This record gives sequence, C-alpha cells and structure tokens, in this order.
Amino acid sequence: MESLVFVALRLVAPAMLRRMCKPHFAILSALLLGAAAAAVFWALPGGKDCSAAAYPAAAQKAVASAAATGARDRATGAAAREVDPQRAARAARIAAARTAKDFAGLHQLAEALEAEGVPGDVQQAAALFLEAARGGYALSMLRAGDFAARGLGGGEPRADEALRWYQQAAEAGVADGYARIARMYFEGVAVPVDFAAARTYIDQGIAAGSVDALFLKSVTLLGNRGTETQALQLLADAAARGSADAQALIARLYAQGDRMPKDAAEAMAWARAAAANGSALAAVDLAKLLLVNGDRNGEAAAAAEAAELLLTADAKRSARAAWELVGLQIVARANGGALADGRTSFQQAYDQGSTAAAFGLALSARGQGQDAVLAWLDKGADRQDWRSTYARALYQKGAELGTALDTAARATMEEYLAYQVKEETPTTGLVMPVPLQTPRPELPAELSVLNFQGSAMAEFVVGEDGRPKAISVLGATHPQLEGAVRAAVAMWRFKPASRNGAYYPQPMRVPFRFQSGK
Repeated sequence: MESLVFVALRLVAPAMLRRMCKPHFAILSALLLGAAAAAVFWALPGGKDCSAAAYPAAAQKAVASAAATGARDRATGAAAREVDPQRAARAARIAAARTAKDFAGLHQLAEALEAEGVPGDVQQAAALFLEAARGGYALSMLRAGDFAARGLGGGEPRADEALRWYQQAAEAGVADGYARIARMYFEGVAVPVDFAAARTYIDQGIAAGSVDALFLKSVTLLGNRGTETQALQLLADAAARGSADAQALIARLYAQGDRMPKDAAEAMAWARAAAANGSALAAVDLAKLLLVNGDRNGEAAAAAEAAELLLTADAKRSARAAWELVGLQIVARANGGALADGRTSFQQAYDQGSTAAAFGLALSARGQGQDAVLAWLDKGADRQDWRSTYARALYQKGAELGTALDTAARATMEEYLAYQVKEETPTTGLVMPVPLQTPRPELPAELSVLNFQGSAMAEFVVGEDGRPKAISVLGATHPQLEGAVRAAVAMWRFKPASRNGAYYPQPMRVPFRFQSGK
C-alpha cells in the first residue's frame, strides 16, 4: 500500500492544500449588520459529499433500520455473554495477575476486553488499564490517558487527568506520550492552544520513535506551501509503519481526489485497513463510502455493514459515529422511514456536544407526549440547533407539533434561513437578502483528522448581482480557517436586498464555528 502513495506523489504536482470532506452546517440565525438576528454556521465532519442527506434514500432507510437491528442484537449478545464460560476463565486470569502484581498481564487482558467492544467489557478494560498504570506499567499510563481523554469506561472526558497520564507515560519512555501531549497543545485540550509547543512535542516524539508523532508532523506540513511532498512522504511512512490515523487520512485523500487520483475503491481499501487497525474515524468514513458507493453484494449488505461500523465506533464513544447516526436517522425519518431506535446514539451525541442530537431526541420522544418533545426542542434551540429552532417556531406559529417536526426534518438549511428572513424582515421597506447558494467551508485536512474546534467571522456586502463583495475574515482562531471561509463565501449567491423596491447594499456578518471529532 505504501507504493500507491509514492505513485501519487509522482503523478500529482504540489499545489495548495485542498480541503477534505465537506463539513455540514447548522444555520442558526442570520446576523445582519443593521438587522435583528445572527447566523452561526457550524462546520462538522461530513457535508455535501458525505452527509446523511447525500446518501441514496433507500440507503438512508436501510442503514437506520439495520442500526436499530444491530443495537438490539448487541443487547441480546451482551446478555448472552454474561453466562459465557470464557468469562469465568478470564476473571480467573485477572485475579491471578492481580495476585502476582503482573501489570503487563493486566494490560494485555484489558486490551482483549477493549477489542471486543461490549460496553461492560470496555468499562472493565478501563479499570484494568488504570490499575496497571498505577502499578507503574508505562503502556497502561498511555491507555489510561486515552480512556480519560474520551470518557471511556464511564463518566465524562477528563482532559486534565489524561494530560497527567500522558506526561507520566512520556517520562517513563513511551514515545507516543509525546505525541498525545502534542495533540492536546494543537487542539487546546487541557492546555492553551500552542502550536510551537505542539511542534516541540512532535519532534521529541519522532526522536523517541513515535509513529503517531510522525503522522502529526505530516499533517502539520500539509497546509504549508512547498512542504506537501515532504508531508506525503511522512504520511506514507507513518501508514507503512502501522499508523491507523495515517491510513485513514490516505483514505480521505483518495476519496476526495486530494493529492491522489480520486478512487473510491482505493479509499475503501485504505479505510478498511485503518478501521481494522482501530481507527474509529476510518470506520465512520468507510460506512459513508459504503452508503454512497454501495457494495458488490448489494445495497442491503452495504447498509448492514455501514450500520455495524457506525454502531461499533459509537460504542467506543466516537463523536463522529454518533453524529452520523443522528444525521442518518433524522434524514430517514424525513424521507418517510420509521425512526430507528437511536435514542442511545442521540443521547451520546448530545452529551458530546452535537447540536443536531437534541432534535433527534425530540423526534424519538414523540411517544412520550408533547411536553417531552418540547423540552428537547427547547434544549436544541438553546444550543442554537437550527432544526429545533425551526420546529419550535412553526409550533409557536400554530402548526401541529407533529407537522412542525416533520417539516423541520425535511427542510434544508437554506429553506430555514429563508423562513427566518421572511419572519424577521423589518417593516421599514427593507427586504433582506435571501440565500440561494451557500456552499460549506471545508475544514482543512490537518484539522479534520484531529479533535478540533475553531471559529471565524466573515463580513461582506451582498452586491446587486447577488454575489458577496468586499469579503473579509475576522478573528480566525487558526490561520487555515481564514482561507476556508473566504473561499466558501466567495461562491455564495443571494437574491439581493431591496428597500422600497430598489437594490440596497446590505452588509452581512456571519460567524462560523468549526468542530471535528474522532
């Protein structure tokens, strides 16, 4: 597989980094200078080419149904495992390792439990990693940090605890400890964002032999003019040395035709390799590729495999999997399919900050009465989820609650924004701009593969031809975001504003919030 990367290096000339998977948005409200309200665009993993709405309708319904069946099968399987005689044997091995203070043995048993992915086993694995880490086993220090960082094994993510374990792991000679700390400085988790500190830890990790640090070095070079060839060489090296993240990024490059010839088969092959290597990100990407491109065994087989991939990643607390399950089930409901039993995924995604999940919980609460539905719509509106806000507004205007939910589920963001502009147009003869085309900014590659949050503000004037004029980007929290926002806004089109029937040069200010998650 390494050779494919270098073939691509020879075929594709260096150029400015094109972005990866197009992010989805939630348009929350319209902030117009001189007008009443604001629009925040959320950039999340997914988007025009890989969002739930882009999948064939039959695939949307099939995967929602398969996800529900898979969830029930998992519950049945977990119950059956409680009487599995192998569990008694494993318990005996754990007890023996504890008695002998064999922390390496506890670590290996924890890895086996984690690999099976059953929630109860994952919790036990977390406890064993922690026990071995406290006993001084260096590799368990790293894993204890991983579990704390993602809240695996129960509870909320504990970034401060994760940082302490990563520091201890690095001090104990675990090279990947440096890479984990570098990620935290890059992402601003538990420590302030500090790219210089991140680069220092990356270099320390590479010197200590960390493949993860090698991968991070490649993604920090991807967006810099003149370093892309070096970045791809480092990426290929990291992938060949077993980095699941590097393999997942190569899959994305092939899927998007970014630095590689666009090739769905190669993308799926790399995504499968990365998913088998433990990458939840790649498992989600593979599920998306299956839903878009199908499978040689047919649509039903592709949907079933996609559902299994998403459920497995979801069980490992993958935010991207939870978001994707939320989107798939909302879209399946909008297309007339029965809403799958996705409450667990909705709740997990909501707990991890997904804005859309509150609307999914409102949909799944329909059988619990009107008050339960409205409570979730209120929570979604408080988080500025556009579907929740839209459904609540329609209900307050007199629509039946079920009709309001169905309308919001089927709506596009442009339809919601047009509705809002119509409702909020002041009675001064001013008719606000109406969005006609709003392509989404694309989260830069080196940020999309990390747990990243950022923001930027676009200011512009809607010209008489409906095109944004005098575009400026303010307050970008990362240099790469400015170019992404500027490129997207330049392609926006509007029906221009008018006052008393004549064109009016309406200034606009649009905040963007970017978020990725693994």
